[in-house]
Amino acid sequence: MLEIKDHIARAQSDPTDANIEALWRAVFQLQVWYFLPSDVDGPSTPMVLVIDDRPWLVAFTNFRRLRDFLREQDLLGGRADVPMLLLNPKESMQKIRENVEHIEGVVFNPRTEERFRAPAGALDQFAAYFGLED
Repeated sequence: MLEIKDHIARAQSDPTDANIEALWRAVFQLQVWYFLPSDVDGPSTPMVLVIDDRPWLVAFTNFRRLRDFLREQDLLGGRADVPMLLLNPKESMQKIRENVEHIEGVVFNPRTEERFRAPAGALDQFAAYFGLED
């Protein structure tokens, strides 16, 4: 069974419909998407990054990518615990829909080789395609 990183590599090196569908199928089959809260005190609002002058929600496909991001950005501040929101794909899409007027979309695994992103509208279409309608 391929891991998310394998699907990402395939979709980036050969962006066929089949490879892109396989990537998103794998993403929507994850048990949880990992989000960083916008505040280290742990509110339920995910962190946003500005990319190309547009706000994107930050999400991770696994805990290791989230931890690496926090270390790289020096956001742990010596803390042992890692603040995060764990939402299954359906809950994640609900959170995205709640914030759709304020975000461009979601960037997964930012600042890593496993980085990929999708506009909110495309994510909504993928969610419907994979049976995660509202």
